[in-house]
Amino acid sequence: DAGPIDGERFPGVLASTLAMATEDLRDATAFVCRRAAEWGVDPQRILTSGSSAGAITVLQAEYDLCNGHELAKRLPAGFNYAGVISYAGAVSGVLPPHWEKMPCPIMLFHGDADKTVPFEQAAMENLGGLWGSSAVAKSLENLQASYYFYKVENAGHEISGLPMSRNQYDIMSFLSRQVLGDENLAITTDERVPGDTIVRKDFTVQDYILDNLR
Repeated sequence: DAGPIDGERFPGVLASTLAMATEDLRDATAFVCRRAAEWGVDPQRILTSGSSAGAITVLQAEYDLCNGHELAKRLPAGFNYAGVISYAGAVSGVLPPHWEKMPCPIMLFHGDADKTVPFEQAAMENLGGLWGSSAVAKSLENLQASYYFYKVENAGHEISGLPMSRNQYDIMSFLSRQVLGDENLAITTDERVPGDTIVRKDFTVQDYILDNLR
């Protein structure tokens, strides 16, 4: 027993867990690329999608790929995903997201009152943590990259699943225009319920840790 996960141990535990998940995704991608001819797969049209921990994994894999992570060498030279869809995801790091090369089109769904995966950030100075969809969208905007950010006001972690059934038209638009159509677009949709009661959003790192341990 390594003891309870507190604020100081959180970044290290997060980094090691995420490294295992992204390594598995890269290995699976590399396997598909090796079998592409046999299976009739176009390696330039491989898209990843994930929810919650899966969303963090697919975002982190693209982030690491664009920033020259050592494990990215397991993939074919010049490889990149065709697109990424993240349902309540984030990227890990000490600093706010910064991309060394242009990422593929990225679609982000997130509720701004999510206390499981941060909408903004759950990072400790000099130790790192998670940078949520809002921070990722800002970094993509600064880069003039192609992205679609769908944020839902006063919504929690249920946005890790709901869009798969109720936002299918938005997802198809992203796929047809930004992925298959190669349109470089920056789209932000802000969904809100008029007169809705404002809920708590000022969560601490400890709040996120406790929620994930429930």
